[in-house]
Amino acid sequence: YEELFDVEIDILTKGCDFSLPVTQKQNPAKTIVYAGNLLYGREKTLIHLGQEINRHNEISENKLLLKIYSPTVVDDGIKGAMNIPGASEFLGPKPYSEIVEIMNSSDIVLHVESFDEEQQKVVKHSFSTKITDCMQSGSVLFSIGPDGLASIEATKNIDGAFCTVNYDEIAEAIKEIADADLYERAQRIRAYAVENFAIEKIQQKLLEDFKKII
Repeated sequence: YEELFDVEIDILTKGCDFSLPVTQKQNPAKTIVYAGNLLYGREKTLIHLGQEINRHNEISENKLLLKIYSPTVVDDGIKGAMNIPGASEFLGPKPYSEIVEIMNSSDIVLHVESFDEEQQKVVKHSFSTKITDCMQSGSVLFSIGPDGLASIEATKNIDGAFCTVNYDEIAEAIKEIADADLYERAQRIRAYAVENFAIEKIQQKLLEDFKKII
């Protein structure tokens, strides 16, 4: 937009509320939670992730479990592909207040995009509010999607987050997550979020911008 209109642009993002602390999780298997819509080809990425988790669990003692919460209406074929016993569960919609607690209690909070070229064109410049929700949860952020998308490029800069930009490297990322010290990573993400996404700082910046305009 700076190039198009020859003006200086500041991005106004959703801020983080840090009332939920960073904690050591006690889940029997490391839990990965996706909470969001299944539009723009995201369901394909989630199905593939569930399949790779299933393969991982067959050979590893460090088990993972993917839980998918979404208000998007999907057909029985997609539901069936997402429900893999011991690896992946499609759990439908939940009220936002419950989603906040679910994300906080999970080991990993997930953001995904499609690797389909046509879908990438649609979401390319969208900085997902889901990234902010993930950072404020106190859990570790894991993003999957191709290079060049705004949300994926942003995740690369978040200290402590996992980011996979290659479809064929999802299995490798799963193994890394299963073996990682997630509490230490969650603390690093919280520090990054406090520095860059605290709601008080964003509100103050917005107020200062309005004063300049006036």
